[in-house]
Order: sequence, then structure tokens, then C-alpha cells
Amino acid sequence: MAQKRKSDDVSLSEIALKPVEISVDLPSDKKAKPGLKVTRRFTKEGEDVFSTVTWEKRSSVISDEKGNIISQINDIDVPSSWTQLATDIIAYKYFRKAGLPTKEGRETSVKQPIFRIA
Repeated sequence: MAQKRKSDDVSLSEIALKPVEISVDLPSDKKAKPGLKVTRRFTKEGEDVFSTVTWEKRSSVISDEKGNIISQINDIDVPSSWTQLATDIIAYKYFRKAGLPTKEGRETSVKQPIFRIA
């Protein structure tokens, strides 16, 4: 048989909560420090960064080992320096496929996921 402890006889009405004083040290009226600063490295102020890249339209077709097409997206804008593998990866993994207010209803350019993700 389990022994009865003294604390088992205490009812909730007998437990008294003691008030606790909390204090917070607020900063003085010193001038707030500026946030994180990032220096510009690859662009110039006022320059459209997408205009510095040569773009071309491509198609992305991904098929399984039997040749069945899994995904096909035509006429997508990608940088001309990208490989076809890079085009396939962004089209399959990062493009939104539905629900956009465009004629196609999906993303059609690498610029769109860049704006969305960055």
C-alpha cells in the first residue's frame, strides 16, 4: 500500500499565491542605434537589375524513365546563361502553377519567383 503524504491533504483553497513584483529596465532616452546595413556590391542605385541580364524564352519538359511527360511548361523567361537543367529545376520546383491573375494562370518568368522569394 502506498503511504499517504502530508501534501495530499492540502486543498486548493489553502494554497495562497504570493504576489510577485516584476521590474523591467527600459533603455534610457539615448538615440536608437541604426539597424543592419548592407552595402551595395553588384548593382547600381536606380538601375533595373533585370535589364542587366539577357533573357530568352524556353520550354521545360520533364519526363520519367519511360518517356511519359511529368511536367511541361512552355515559353518561360530565363537568363540565357542558365543551363537547361537550371531552367527545368526552377520551372518544376519554384514556379507557382495556378492561382495567379495572369493569362496563363501561372508564373511565366524567373523574375516572378525572384520577387516572391527574395
